Amino acid sequence: GGLAAALVVAAGLCRLFPADTTMVSRLLMACAFYITGFLAARQKVEVQIPYAVAALAVVAVISLFWRGTIFSDGWEALLYFPVALAGTYGIFGIAEALDRSTRTAEALDFIGRATLTILTFHFLAFALLRLLHISNWIPCSVAGIALPLLVYWLYTRSGHPSGSRNNPIKLF
Repeated sequence: GGLAAALVVAAGLCRLFPADTTMVSRLLMACAFYITGFLAARQKVEVQIPYAVAALAVVAVISLFWRGTIFSDGWEALLYFPVALAGTYGIFGIAEALDRSTRTAEALDFIGRATLTILTFHFLAFALLRLLHISNWIPCSVAGIALPLLVYWLYTRSGHPSGSRNNPIKLF
């Protein structure tokens, strides 16, 4: 942990040099994230869902006032690192909670298996909406996902061998 913190501080201090140190700062930040991830995996950090939700809430509030990115340098690098770690922790917590929910896990599994179908048919759904002169993003988003999911669901229920759960990629 100390090495990662030192790298983040070094990334923040890069701005003090008169030369363009942007790439050096980014490299130091990337190394800090890599080390932190390695240590978290090695120590088997367990995610507590209430803390994960709180971490995401903090990140959401900070994001309202500050638009930091991995490309931040100077003092912003010092702020970005803990905010990014909190966001990562929060996302892992949400994923853990979703994994515990059988219905949600089944729905996400179905959507994951239908990814190629969604990709294939969402353009068709958008064309249909354009014909109906609908350009609002909400119906477009729903139709761009719901129509392909309906096509995939009907196909998997058709009894066609390539529509089975064991072979979801073959469409025809």
